[in-house]
Amino acid sequence: MQAFGTGVDWRLIPAGLLILLALWLLAGLAIVCTTRWDLMPTLAFCCALFLAGLMSDYFLHEKAMSGEWWASVLYTLFPNWQVFWLADALEPSKTVPWSYVGKVSLYVAGYLGAALALALWLFEERELA
Repeated sequence: MQAFGTGVDWRLIPAGLLILLALWLLAGLAIVCTTRWDLMPTLAFCCALFLAGLMSDYFLHEKAMSGEWWASVLYTLFPNWQVFWLADALEPSKTVPWSYVGKVSLYVAGYLGAALALALWLFEERELA
């Protein structure tokens, strides 16, 4: 019989928590879409938003830091999915700091709060019949 907790890589807990936060954020954005659209437009928009968020660091970060206003607006609006993927931090002898998980949690709380407020506003004007 194996003792509990032996052979378990406990460094996966913060990485798994970051993936959970990414799923919550994507679910919140899907809720915003479902207040106005059916299944297929919601799915298409969420996929496009996911891909745009993955590429936002590459295309918009430098321009936003150099002061271009349109890049700053787009970089703020697209969720930055790169903050959730930490495969490099799971190499041997490396860990994901809990302070980083806390900062990302604040990012998700702010973004999700704004998204759900928008969903509530959009749903308020919706007529159910």
